[in-house]
Amino acid sequence: MNTIRLSAASVEEAVDLAVERLRVPREALQWRIDRSEDEYLLDDRRPPTTTIVAWIKPEYVADQVRDFLQKMVHLMGFAAEVRVQVRNDCIHARMSSPNSSVLIGKDGATLDALQYIVTRMASLGGRVVPPIVVDIEEYRERKVSRLERLAERTAEKVVDEGCEIALRPMSSGDRKIIHTALKDYPGVKTYSQGPEEERCVVIAPASGSSRSSEEI
Repeated sequence: MNTIRLSAASVEEAVDLAVERLRVPREALQWRIDRSEDEYLLDDRRPPTTTIVAWIKPEYVADQVRDFLQKMVHLMGFAAEVRVQVRNDCIHARMSSPNSSVLIGKDGATLDALQYIVTRMASLGGRVVPPIVVDIEEYRERKVSRLERLAERTAEKVVDEGCEIALRPMSSGDRKIIHTALKDYPGVKTYSQGPEEERCVVIAPASGSSRSSEEI
């Protein structure tokens, strides 16, 4: 949860400051009084102040994300059903559409662009919002599972044959999935190499020398 901490002469003034700082309507704000400074303030000669910790309601951001997505997809000339949930302080937007393949794009490029734009729009004015994940027809979930299976199969081959294997070039997000899937895999290590447009993950034996690498 992303929060800000503000002090004022009263709770009402502190809340007004939070509304101004976060650039949201008052009803979109959640806050609590911060008691951690009470003891310090008793010994301070300044006028007493009230400190609050405030944050934007995830449900408010979720409603905005749904509206943004529906408008963008409509402007692209497509129809889509958008469902948004708040889970574990993260906003998950799931779409279903007859044009899902177009909205996904090559290697998920269009879907990534939609997620990026929605996140930027929700963060306008410097607001700090929860992480936003945009998916369609469970594409991201299936992609993660596919990459994890690729990582494990390749790691088994590296252990069996004792050689490094370079995977095909991937986006930074896909490379992170590979690295995460194998971070505790016994007998192998991973690293990225190459310029950004051709950057790929290399899976190598964890220790000792290895034979020349091959590519998958």
